[in-house]
Parts: sequence; C-alpha cells; structure tokens
Amino acid sequence: MSSSLVIEQLAALDQSERPGDAGAVEVQQGVYSFSRWIDMEGGTQTVLRESFKKTATTHDWTMLYSLYAVPLDAGLNEWVKKYKSYPDTTLLARMFPYLTERTFSLSCEARIHIKGSHPTKVRLGFRVLRLKSHGITKDAVLFNSANLVARDGHDTPYDDVTCSCS
Repeated sequence: MSSSLVIEQLAALDQSERPGDAGAVEVQQGVYSFSRWIDMEGGTQTVLRESFKKTATTHDWTMLYSLYAVPLDAGLNEWVKKYKSYPDTTLLARMFPYLTERTFSLSCEARIHIKGSHPTKVRLGFRVLRLKSHGITKDAVLFNSANLVARDGHDTPYDDVTCSCS
C-alpha cells in the first residue's frame, strides 16, 4: 500500500472463534482518513453534502470479500461475521500470499446530518482491514459506501452519515 495512507484507530478483531487462524494471520480493523477537516455549523434539519473523488492503491479488498462470499456493497461487520463463521479456518492464511495491490477509484457524495446547534468538525474515511502474517502487513482499504465513516474532532464516530458512490 502507498506509504501516504495513514491507518488510524486500529483494533484487533476477536479471533477466539477462529482457532485455526491463531498465529497464522492477525486481523485488525481501522480507519483510513482521507478528507480535510470539515467545519459544520449546526441547526435543525441541517444536511452538509460533501462530494469527493478518491483513487488509492491498496491491497485488494474485493478478493477478501469474495473469499467469504460477502457482497461488495456490504460493510465491514458483515465481512467479520462471515469470516468468523466460515468453516475453513485456514482459508485466509492460505490466500494471504496471493493478496496483491490494486488501484481503486471512487466518486461519492456523502450527506452528513448535523446534530444539535453547536459547530463541530468531521473527517471522512473508509474502514480498513489490516492483515499480518509472518512479519508481513497488508492493508486493504474497503472502498464502498457501506464502509465510509466520519469522525469528529474528538476522534469518535459521527454516526449520522449516508453516502452514495459510483
């Protein structure tokens, strides 16, 4: 992955249900923040629209979704659910060497519904899967509208965001 991508908020996924993968592939989730800080003035029924085009080279998240038969428009939580319940606990470890980089482009419009009347700031980003195996790290930015996230100035998730991408 390009060294310009900074992955924030990494957290290990609970792999206690995946004993076959223990030690083979460590799976973490995080956020790749790409936007500038967006200042928002609050008010009732205020919606901020932010359009963007993003291109990045990242490990192939579509391959990871395909391995576990997850629809490409699904969010990270659905991938985690399928991964944890998949009967072949060695699949990810076997396929890890074949996970290559790919360039993805996306054009989106995010609608941020502003809560309350006080000003706030948000940054947009996409969820990330970080996989580690035998000293090698591969980050896969999940480039779809279900994985777009916003974080406020205190780095907490800002939940009232919808997005459409093409």
